[in-house]
Amino acid sequence: MTKVIITEHLRLRLKQREFPSKFPEHIHQKSKRRFYDTIEKSTIAIMKLQYLGKLRNIMIAYVTEDESDKIKTIHPIKEKEIKTRIKNKRWIKK
Repeated sequence: MTKVIITEHLRLRLKQREFPSKFPEHIHQKSKRRFYDTIEKSTIAIMKLQYLGKLRNIMIAYVTEDESDKIKTIHPIKEKEIKTRIKNKRWIKK
């Protein structure tokens, strides 16, 4: 299993957005929707989870370095935003 590194920026986002601390690793391990972000040069993983009383798409962005995956950020994302990024070829399915 790949080692997962939680960045300081991610810790800040978890606190600011009031995400459960287990969300990033859970999404990283279980997500079936993955894309490559051609602008940020990172992998995107998306999963529907309960967040603030609703079932929402939650995305993480991470990069692979030295056999570790460094999770950079996390945030909710709307289906429309996902489709736009795919249509514009910013995100490519993995």
